[in-house]
Amino acid sequence: MIRVGIAGLGVISHYYLAALTRSNSLRLTAVCDSSEAKLDGFGRRHEVEQFADYTALMRAECVDAVIVNLPNNLHFDACKFALAASKHVCCEKPLVMGELESRRLISLAMRQQRILFTAFHRRYNRHVKDVGSLRTTDNGGIAAVSIYYKEDIRQHAGNDSWYLDPAACGGGCIADNGPNAFDLAMHIVGEIDLFAASAVFDDCGIDIAATIELRSQTGLPVHIYLDWAYPNGEDKRIVLSNADGTSREIDLLNGFPKFKSSLYHEYVGILDNFAHHVANRSKTNYSAAACVRLVSKTYQKLSASGIRN
Repeated sequence: MIRVGIAGLGVISHYYLAALTRSNSLRLTAVCDSSEAKLDGFGRRHEVEQFADYTALMRAECVDAVIVNLPNNLHFDACKFALAASKHVCCEKPLVMGELESRRLISLAMRQQRILFTAFHRRYNRHVKDVGSLRTTDNGGIAAVSIYYKEDIRQHAGNDSWYLDPAACGGGCIADNGPNAFDLAMHIVGEIDLFAASAVFDDCGIDIAATIELRSQTGLPVHIYLDWAYPNGEDKRIVLSNADGTSREIDLLNGFPKFKSSLYHEYVGILDNFAHHVANRSKTNYSAAACVRLVSKTYQKLSASGIRN
């Protein structure tokens, strides 16, 4: 049994905690949060150790692996500390906010012989397997892939106000939703590169909507549509367009009518895969680094074109 500590009891921790109760390989042994209110009685109720400082959790003897569920700007330091303490790491996306930081963490994980895993939950959605792989030269007759990732960030974030702080989040919808959409695209078509981008910014200069155009190595166009101010709940879809003008739509939320209810089975998938990598010391898919690169390139392209405020 792999003993797990969760660093950060924010909104997403709920899905990790629910998934841990269903795991046959992972057992929660510790939590930490800087908020006394969130920690209040948690350890006693769940019979685990609790800490106010994530470095204390990562040094704890009762922990083999750490889930990093902190604001994005803390990911690098937290992952670095965990790996240096010889802990395996499952980090919420994005892994980090800069390409150099991602390379440094990957190098450290390799030296420490520890798993560095990023939680891209949408690839574990039960409908994604229906898409299949489009990595062949003819792409199975598909002419384009479109990914829609739209939500109201204020509804999603709840009390986690750091989502709306660009310094903590790394930006807006491109920094936060972009990695999930990019990972989905790579899961389906393989490596992708940026072709064009446009965005809408609010009065605070935060990107609240974006359209991002990419190309696969076989030249397949990939269109990503992000929205942080979507007025009608959520829109999480993949659309496969055929050369003859027909299309096929995969709704990731089909069968999950309650807001964010799809996350429950997706986080079970995350932890099952993380446990597999830890148990087998298998090589992880470092698409996380590619997602960090694509986020950076998107903002750079917007800035160079004068679109970004």
